[in-house]
Amino acid sequence: MHEREKKQKNEMLKKLVLFCIVTLVLHSQFARAVQSHSYTVNVVYEKIGNFGEIFLQDNPFGMDSLEILFDSDRAREAIDGWKSGKKLQVQYDLNAGAKLLDANRHSYGLIYSWNVDLYFLDKKTSECTGTPPIYPSLLACSQKSIENWGKVISRNYNTLYSLLEHDEKKKLFESQERWNNYREENILMIEDLLDLNGEIYLLRINSLILQMLKNRAEELSLLIYDIRN
Repeated sequence: MHEREKKQKNEMLKKLVLFCIVTLVLHSQFARAVQSHSYTVNVVYEKIGNFGEIFLQDNPFGMDSLEILFDSDRAREAIDGWKSGKKLQVQYDLNAGAKLLDANRHSYGLIYSWNVDLYFLDKKTSECTGTPPIYPSLLACSQKSIENWGKVISRNYNTLYSLLEHDEKKKLFESQERWNNYREENILMIEDLLDLNGEIYLLRINSLILQMLKNRAEELSLLIYDIRN
């Protein structure tokens, strides 16, 4: 009986080592894949709204309009003269964010709509997991998604910070510090409550952490919109 238990433990250990090796390899491969390039989506201009928001024909991002921080007053004036049907591009880079470009690749402003981040990062995750997805890739890619949304939070925070006056900057800084503490405490709570056997729980933990990060990214995006308007 003792030898049987020992054999089972050795088999489990071998499987665990193999799983860790596969996970690390996939994480490295997929991390390089999702960081190696930006995305560009072709869109068609419809009109500009009263608050400077851009309306598109057949908007692929699942919302009515795109909120823009114009590169300059000149860029805003140029858009005012566009006709419906003008072909544009939305170029997305994780660190730089999304930019609105014309056919000549001239930039007109930074897009800070949360849905655009959601669109492109979901695309990254889909490419990362592969078809059909296998468990190690799902786990590695969910961890990569957590890192990516953390970068979106930092980018939105910096954008919002740049729009505020001195006293407001201090309040935002203190607010983010409190949220960072909440994030760490919440992650510990999730990990404690889901400290169960079975690899599927690792995916569940990452899923809950990811939702928390998405919510914060959206909050900051909405604050940018409110401050700008």
